Amino acid sequence: MRGTINQLRESRYELALDFQGLTKSAIFARLSGAQVWGLANRDLREPLASRLYDVSASASDREGHIIERSLHLAETAGVSISKSYFPPVYNSEDSSLVASELDRLGVEQFIVMHGSANWQSKRWPLEQQATAGRDLYRQTGMTIFWTWGPGEQHEAHHIATTAGEGNMAAFSTTLPQLAALLNRAQLFVGGDSAPLHLAVANQTPTVGVFGPTSPHRLGPIDPADQVVTSLQPCSYCHQRRCPLGTRACLETLTASDVVAAALKRLSTSVAKEVNQSHAG
Repeated sequence: MRGTINQLRESRYELALDFQGLTKSAIFARLSGAQVWGLANRDLREPLASRLYDVSASASDREGHIIERSLHLAETAGVSISKSYFPPVYNSEDSSLVASELDRLGVEQFIVMHGSANWQSKRWPLEQQATAGRDLYRQTGMTIFWTWGPGEQHEAHHIATTAGEGNMAAFSTTLPQLAALLNRAQLFVGGDSAPLHLAVANQTPTVGVFGPTSPHRLGPIDPADQVVTSLQPCSYCHQRRCPLGTRACLETLTASDVVAAALKRLSTSVAKEVNQSHAG
């Protein structure tokens, strides 16, 4: 810890922007020795963090998307924002490796699904995930890749095996290689986790499965993308573990709900491609 703090101070940063709005992130920003800017108290996940800010910026929409709120903070601090939200996160080497793996597997069109999450409360039941993967393959004929992160490979294999034909655990990738894989995918389906946000950054057609976190703040920003959520009295609690022990917000979502959203998003992306080809 002391070494990290020393590194921060040695860099002599002049300005630190706290986009997280957590007490922990505010403390690290303060320890850097830089002037600290963050969102106003009412806009923070942990309002205590605002006590560590030198300057607080009020977001115009308290419940707005986190991207817009973060951009507002950056612009308030004088940072020039380009029209593109997301710079590329992978290079040609990553893209070539992914292309080689797909060629080796004989896969052309495919859907990426991600079933795990760091938060226990975000995990959609495995049997529903497997059913969705099975039905999506049967209705589209596209290979279903189940991606995984550290410690999740066994779970991905289990879901793919349960889903059966056309489903497989994805080959191992780094985060940039995962982004390159998502860039080639016809669709991404998954919960509020890093792969979903990478898919959004790649402008991959996306279906987000949301339970304890709000899709209005954290979901896909493309209006054509789909969100599947269940409006329970306890929805959007933003708790890592379900306070009620039921996970009703996800347990009530069915595979058919997700498959219907996926087929709708696929049809939209196909129509867009057809229109673009005619325009060309």
